[in-house]
Amino acid sequence: MMLLWNEMDMMDTDIAEAALTTIVKMRQSSRMRHFLMKLRPEFEPVRAAILNQGTKASLDDIIVDLLAEETRLNSLSTSDEPIDTALIATSYKGKGRALSSVQCHFCHEMGHVSKNCRKRNFCNYCKEKGHVLSQCSKRPQYNAHSLKAYSAVLPTPEDSKTTVSKPAIENSSTSAPAFSLSPEILQQVIQALHTSGLGKPISKTTWIFDSGASNHMTGNLHALEKDLHTGKVIGRGHRKGELFVLDFGSTTTSPTCFLVPSINEINSANNSWRLWHCRLGHPHSLNSIFSSGVLDKLDHQYVFNKTCESCALAKAHTLPFSRSLNHASSAFDIVHSDVWGPPRVGSLTGKRYYVSFVDDWSRFTWIYFLHRKSEVMQVFKQFHAMVCTQFNKKIKILRSDSGGEYIPKEFKAFLASEGVVHQYSCTEQPQQNGVAERKHRHIQEMARALRLHANLPKPLLTYSRRVQHPPPMPPPSPTSTPGNVSPPPSTSPTPQLSLRRSSRIIRPPDRLSLFSALDPLSIPRSYKQATESAKWIQAMKDEMDALEANETWDIVPLPTNQPVVGSKWVYSVKLKSDGSLDRYKARLVAQGFSQEYGIDYDETFAPVAKMTTVRTLIAISAIRDWDIFQMDVKNAFLNGDLSETVYMRPPPGSSIASPHMVCKLRKALYGLKQAPRAWFAKLKSVLIGAGFRQSENDYSLFISSTPQGNVFILVYVDDILITGDDSQSIINLKNVLQHSFQMKDLGSASYFLGLEISHNSHGYFLSQQKYTQDLINLVGLTDDKQVDTPLEVNVKYSKNDGEPITDPTLYRRVVGSLVYLTVTRPDIAHAVQLVSQFVSDPRRLHLTALHRIIRYLRSTSDLGLPYYKSALPQLQAYSDADYGGCPDTRRSTTGYCSFLGSSLLSWKSKKQPTVSKSSTEAEYRAMSAVCSEIVWLRRLLADFGMTPSIPTPLFCDNESAVKIASNPVFHERTKHIEIDCHFVREKFEQGLITLPHVSTKDQIADILTKSLSKTNHVRFVSKLLLPLHQFEGEC
Repeated sequence: MMLLWNEMDMMDTDIAEAALTTIVKMRQSSRMRHFLMKLRPEFEPVRAAILNQGTKASLDDIIVDLLAEETRLNSLSTSDEPIDTALIATSYKGKGRALSSVQCHFCHEMGHVSKNCRKRNFCNYCKEKGHVLSQCSKRPQYNAHSLKAYSAVLPTPEDSKTTVSKPAIENSSTSAPAFSLSPEILQQVIQALHTSGLGKPISKTTWIFDSGASNHMTGNLHALEKDLHTGKVIGRGHRKGELFVLDFGSTTTSPTCFLVPSINEINSANNSWRLWHCRLGHPHSLNSIFSSGVLDKLDHQYVFNKTCESCALAKAHTLPFSRSLNHASSAFDIVHSDVWGPPRVGSLTGKRYYVSFVDDWSRFTWIYFLHRKSEVMQVFKQFHAMVCTQFNKKIKILRSDSGGEYIPKEFKAFLASEGVVHQYSCTEQPQQNGVAERKHRHIQEMARALRLHANLPKPLLTYSRRVQHPPPMPPPSPTSTPGNVSPPPSTSPTPQLSLRRSSRIIRPPDRLSLFSALDPLSIPRSYKQATESAKWIQAMKDEMDALEANETWDIVPLPTNQPVVGSKWVYSVKLKSDGSLDRYKARLVAQGFSQEYGIDYDETFAPVAKMTTVRTLIAISAIRDWDIFQMDVKNAFLNGDLSETVYMRPPPGSSIASPHMVCKLRKALYGLKQAPRAWFAKLKSVLIGAGFRQSENDYSLFISSTPQGNVFILVYVDDILITGDDSQSIINLKNVLQHSFQMKDLGSASYFLGLEISHNSHGYFLSQQKYTQDLINLVGLTDDKQVDTPLEVNVKYSKNDGEPITDPTLYRRVVGSLVYLTVTRPDIAHAVQLVSQFVSDPRRLHLTALHRIIRYLRSTSDLGLPYYKSALPQLQAYSDADYGGCPDTRRSTTGYCSFLGSSLLSWKSKKQPTVSKSSTEAEYRAMSAVCSEIVWLRRLLADFGMTPSIPTPLFCDNESAVKIASNPVFHERTKHIEIDCHFVREKFEQGLITLPHVSTKDQIADILTKSLSKTNHVRFVSKLLLPLHQFEGEC
């Protein structure tokens, strides 16, 4: 019956999809009633119960009820007559027996088997407790539309010629049975089939049980001999045991794999080529197969005239974009633009992107290098101004993609004000901006060709191909990039590679990047490269002239058994505070790494100015309204006199031809270990001879006190700051220095050691804006995100967080740069000291914290330290501690800051060296550290002629720490910090400090010990720093 129903469903092909669900439900209900009406009278109670119940039962539920009723009838029956009924058959081997005679091995009761025993409370299917196999919800249910079931076709009493098919259990090898029937019940069913059948036995010629791949049973013997769809004879065979062996005979020469064709093949008038096309995996052509004679019996005239719809869909490609029909009729009517980057190796000035502007009419291209994508708008303004001035033309249309660098509101407003129409390409459709995209491809191909033509060694070429090293920029043949760039020099033939392999990450040196070579500020890395540029040749000549004028060495023969140090040229550029070029510098250095202690050098220490002293000098100059002057010593180390005998090889490019002649150094040279000490000793002798004395609190500070006034000079190697209230003495000092050394008077201080010094009527402003921007470019973050705080609130970082970074070089370099940035940025001091703890083994989570600091600097790059005039300059300090803040060591963090009036002089954020047993102890250790700073600052201020007359207030928000400092009685909990207690109490009793209590909300040092919320962070930053535009606006 089930087979007939399925065949009827296949004949209805014109049913609308919307009505399909309703029709299926109607058919199932009709078939269910038909099935129930055909039941024997013995099942009338079950049939009546099913028809009268409220909800419609499924076929599975009906079968279960009928089997239960049949089992009950069998148990009540005492006769041996066979049960005349039609049941579901399955491919089950062996003879069956009555279920009433089956005993459970678990509970030892009759009528069921152990796997269905309810007392066992265990399912053999899902292996879980709480239910049995027949109640398992994870067991696959019967699918009425599936054709993977066994079929039982039995003659009924009403019509012995009618074949009735009912769903049966699926093959256990493919899926779980559709009904919960035990093997015992199935045996009984098979036994009933053999003994029933309208009161007479079933002959072997009428019924064939097939347990093979087809998994079905039928009453028509010929149904197994022909294909169900085509009616063709598949093959004939004879029974051998329980198997049927196919006898192909004369129908075929060898066994063949018979495949059931699809519905499309059945409906096809000629399906020979289509059938073999599908069997062979949808090849493009069967020509080679037909030519071989394998398929010579098939009609292959249709092969080249038919098309396979599956092939057309599976092998289709995106259609090419049609060429644009809208072309410019004159120059700059349409300009195409796109941004490329970032590469693995950027330029030496930190530029990692370039933007191209391509004229549609002439295909002339302009390229501008960028630090980040957000500079596109500023560069386009320059390009637009250049077009208007040089070509007297106006840009009418700008075509670009929808990148974030082209869609800011400011950019749109500028284009609208200039009358430029901005055309965007659709999302994920780079073909619409094809002119600019193809230009990028042309540039990259040109760069690779230049690399090959430059005869780079094979390992570098292999690396660039294998690792996909970003292609560098080509020479600007039609572009407007300034500067003449020569191609890279030819190198030696490919060196022999050793078999040893290193696990170290290999990357090509920066000098091999043409992106760096095109930068107008590119720096040569060797003497050979420098000789190819006239500007570097001139720089080397100036250096040699200075060395000869200074009588730095004597040319002598090399004595026997005397060590000789090498020499080399080092090249760099000196930039102004705005980033523009100041001058090219070529310096001859000695390779002092070969020196040996006690032979050609002894002591090497040379003092340099402390940054706190620099800020103190600027703060006092602002208070006293003094001018600050800056001087630079040219070739400072060359002025130091050597007390040791040092021999050096002649520099590259010198006129000394003999290999046995060397340079006996009379003066110090850059690179020698004792050069800094020799230079400082020379400068010290000159200043003391001019009437200056050396400060005992900072050896780099020299003071001159005369009745006319005071003059202060601060030395940091070869950079000198001069200030005071005696103008004539300052002029005399400059004359003395210029007479003794080659000095350069830079006038008023504006750029000192990377610190930008601004001056107006209100005072001085100290910042590192250019240094901050260079650091942001060094990291090379591709996004433009900004944050309000350098660290996330309540986030603790451990040394084992996350996975290790593959190459920690950049992490360490950025952290080192951030440490120097804290010279003017106390707001990041705590964040920097936190990430600096992981430089030995940085993890990805630490790198994320580092990137957050960079994003914070991006939004606050103009912050700096203001130093105002103050009528009552008073020294004061704040102290705080974060108790047990380190998750790895549970050590606390010390934070303090000191002010002179409103001017910030010094600060520190540092993890304490030992673990504190209480918050009071942690606070007291911080008080001891800042107390030492106060004592030193008071002495330093006395050197500047500003001796504090009143005790310095030390503000602390921990009352217990304040009580311990003022209480002479020690307790058990403080005896292990007795030294700190004695030191703080001694300064307290001497009247150097006072210990007032301050509320936590007013504790400025709190920003130096922990991460704060946005509100608190902004509030404390406003008390420490000031934006540059706000300081300039006060003029």
